[in-house]
Amino acid sequence: MFNKIYDIGANQGQNIEYFLAHSKEVIAVEPIHELSSQIEKNFKESVQSCKLKVLNFAVVTDENVTTLDFYLNAKKTWESSIIKNNQFEKRIVNTTTLNNLFNLHGYPDCLKVDIEGYDIELLKYMA
Repeated sequence: MFNKIYDIGANQGQNIEYFLAHSKEVIAVEPIHELSSQIEKNFKESVQSCKLKVLNFAVVTDENVTTLDFYLNAKKTWESSIIKNNQFEKRIVNTTTLNNLFNLHGYPDCLKVDIEGYDIELLKYMA
């Protein structure tokens, strides 16, 4: 049993049920507002009991960036990314960093990252 799991790029919450079963607390971070709202609705009891926190942010490496362009593929949300793609709908999203998340919510025992093409940049930032 983990104390805390972070789900960075939670998308539709596909992993959250498993994470909740194996952790005392789950922090789900998802930049698409509609998806983070749906996660809160689908896991309402876990949110109310504070076992699950759902945060509507894109995770970036620059502490000075507070918003950025995000490219939404409404048909295949898992393909959405902060990497420019003119075929997708451009939105402005709020951002945070791993340092900020860890300072506010504590360090994880397990970290799942799936942020569509930006994973390597985040790993470099962590090194």
